[in-house]
Amino acid sequence: AGDTRLVPEEYDVLVPVAPRDWDRTILRAVITATILTTVASIAWTTASIGGLLTTQVHPVIAYGAAAAG
Repeated sequence: AGDTRLVPEEYDVLVPVAPRDWDRTILRAVITATILTTVASIAWTTASIGGLLTTQVHPVIAYGAAAAG
C-alpha cells in the first residue's frame, strides 16, 4: 500500500501591488504647498521689513531686527 507523505515544493506567488492611496497623496501635496507658502511668506515679510528699516539703521541691524521680530 502506498503511504502519503508531504513533499516540500518551492514556488513563486505574485502579490498584486496595492492601489495608490489618493487621499494620502493629495493631503501630502496640500501640506507641502502650505509649508512652502508659509516659508516664502516669512522670508518675504522679513525682506520687506528689513528694507523699510534700512532707511533708518545699518542694513545688518535692520535685517537682524526684521528676522528677530
